[in-house]
Parts: sequence; structure tokens; C-alpha cells
Amino acid sequence: AIDAICNGSLADRDQWVERLTTRDYVTAPLAESSLSMTKGRSGKERLTGLASAVPSADKASHILVCTSDGECVALVPLGQPGVEVTLRSTWDVTRRLFDVRFTDVEVDETFILARGQAAQERARNFSTQRDFALAADSVGGAAALLEMTIDYLQMRRQFGRPLAMFQALKHRCADLKVLTSAAEALLLDSLGRLGTQTDDRGAETMGKMAKYLACSVYSRVAEEALQLHGGIAMTSEHPCHLFLKRALLNEHLGRHNDSYDLDIAASLLSKP
Repeated sequence: AIDAICNGSLADRDQWVERLTTRDYVTAPLAESSLSMTKGRSGKERLTGLASAVPSADKASHILVCTSDGECVALVPLGQPGVEVTLRSTWDVTRRLFDVRFTDVEVDETFILARGQAAQERARNFSTQRDFALAADSVGGAAALLEMTIDYLQMRRQFGRPLAMFQALKHRCADLKVLTSAAEALLLDSLGRLGTQTDDRGAETMGKMAKYLACSVYSRVAEEALQLHGGIAMTSEHPCHLFLKRALLNEHLGRHNDSYDLDIAASLLSKP
């Protein structure tokens, strides 16, 4: 949100940055949303549609939204008529996600951050940053879960020796370490190449690649961790389940993983 405001057309950007870094909280959807902006009878813009998977919307003062056609990016106050905030129950108890429905909500011109080509670039930038954020969350989660699993294998004894001494389990952990390191390397390399330029097509493709690999690896590590922990991990109270549910949700946030591989392939094939 801070990046969108700094690069937007708000007249009072400095005051907004100060508010966001001191007291106010602006949220944004973590999933693709269905939103449209139309002109009302009064000539003012009116917002209609659903913003999905919005974190902590009940605590936020405003929400950053991009219309589905990419023609408008705006900040919308949440505490006004026509805005309905509903808690979305998920298996992942580590997040609080909400659906925010807008019904003919008037949007003041002063809250419009960008239109047209500028809005499309802002929307692309937001999607790319969201992909990189989910990739980083997945890489960190996979690494932490793998470390926890190895610690358990070193402690748990079977047939008179630690499970970590069994070659088959060593190989499985080694494979998971390779996958996690590959996802981390792709994420760090992509971020290093891009720097702060995250609003072009190349950056968008890099974000998709990092997110697709990291989320796939996170789910693989989470599923393997359940097996490597044995029966104790099958109980819903075990930490393995927190990682697994977060990993599976990460695959569905942003754009669904099924669309990422096709987009990445199309982008790579279009290069000369």
C-alpha cells in the first residue's frame, strides 16, 4: 500500500505515508478479485464487486483495490455504507482473511491513485509484489518445517537408533533440502535482478516463477513432513498441520497455481 501511494497521484502523499507508518492500517486482497468502477448519476465513481482474501479487514481503515479491467487503482475507506466485511473461515488458523463486498460505493476522486495505463502498471506492480511476498513466506515456511522435521528425526529412536540414521529417510530429507534451496535461490536471484523495478512484464513473469516454485515446494515439504513425523503428525494439534494448511492456502492465493504454469510457459515461448 505504501508503494502504491508513493507512486500514485494523491495530493497528500506525505501525510498518507506518515499515517501508514504511525497509526493507520491499509489492507489489500491476497487473491484475484472481481471489482468494477462505473460513473454514478452524480458523476462520481462508484465501486461494485467482491474483494477476496483480505487480511485483517476488520482492523483496517482503508483497502487498496484494483478493478478487474485494470483501469483504476484506488484507496477505499472501509467504514462507510455499502461496504460489507465478512470473515472467511479457512483451515489455516495462522491468518485472518475476510471477504469485502462493495455495493455501489461512492469513491471520492481524491482517493483515485491511478487510471488507464498508469493503473495497469500499478496493478501489475501490486500483483508482482504479492507473488514475491507469497514466495518468501513459502520459502521460509518450507525451510523452518524441514529443520523441525530433521530435529525430530535426530531425536526419535526406532530399533535402537535415531530415525535420522536410516538411509532412506536421509535421502528424502536431502531431496527436500535441494528443492527448498532451489526455491530460495530463484527468489533471491529474481529480487536481485529486479531491484525496485517490479511494474513491467519481465518482473511479473519473475514473480510468477518464484511464487509457483516456492508454493509447490512448500506443499511438497509439508506433505513429506507429515510422513516423516509418523503417527504423531496425523493429529490436528501438531505443528505440522499448521504448516500444511498454510502451504495449501498459499497455492490458492494470488492467482491459482494452475494458471501460473501456463502464463510462465507462454511468456518464455514468446521470447525470441
